[in-house]
Amino acid sequence: MTYNIEGKDDDNGWEGRDPSKVVDTIMTFNPDVLGLQEDDSDWDSYLSALKGYSCYKSGGNGNENLAIYYKSDKFTLVTSGIGYYKKLAKEYKDVDAKGADLTLDTKGNFDISVFDEIGRFFRYVVLEDDKGVQYLVVNTHLHYGKGTGSNYPDDELLRDYQTRLLRRWLDNMSADYSNQIVMGDMNATPGKQTIAELTGNSGLLTSEDSAIIKHDMGGTLITEHEKREEWIFDYILYTDENMQAVEYSVINNEYDDADYTPYPSDHLPVIAKLIYYR
Repeated sequence: MTYNIEGKDDDNGWEGRDPSKVVDTIMTFNPDVLGLQEDDSDWDSYLSALKGYSCYKSGGNGNENLAIYYKSDKFTLVTSGIGYYKKLAKEYKDVDAKGADLTLDTKGNFDISVFDEIGRFFRYVVLEDDKGVQYLVVNTHLHYGKGTGSNYPDDELLRDYQTRLLRRWLDNMSADYSNQIVMGDMNATPGKQTIAELTGNSGLLTSEDSAIIKHDMGGTLITEHEKREEWIFDYILYTDENMQAVEYSVINNEYDDADYTPYPSDHLPVIAKLIYYR
């Protein structure tokens, strides 16, 4: 499962939302692996109700956190880490920026002297199941900036560059970890170059396109915590050499509670069932 749970607003608090409904949704669907975006410290007391999980969320950019939860009785942690897109750009100098401006990525609240070195990032873990099969799991939240779509070309170029860098990193990791799962809030709709950078040239498959059984295929964005929109920004992607998406669904977790907004976040969670085969 991937879920942008939306951090607490500095000025307006939870904005009429009931954070416990996020936890209710997760517990109801009980995923083996869970990637959360905007999982800041205000969520800690709520997410502590998730039992049976180990969690990797240390580090980050000081402004937003990403967390990966996994069932402790099903997986053993092999290794973990963080990749910063700005640092990858310096490492992978042959990856064409194609006009992308990295200075637009100002996500982080560190001291100004290192501010530009932080920015957006991805978090990863390598998990091993009881059969000895290892999976590289990546959770990310791409640049947003002023907005999405053709009215904001500079922001689109930056998101494209971030997934190009991520794709290079994944390719470099593939010799050791061929079973790869990428999830997160990409701030881009299907068909955009941002997604194509991950799926093109025999890359990853999106679970919504490739799943054998498809349930709710609607949008994943919510406006004003009340209205579901048509756009999909949230994805679970995977390599298909030894894996197959069996089921896929967006979870429309609308609650009928007069004391709170209908939706507990400005995104809906996405869930997919993946199977491994030899």
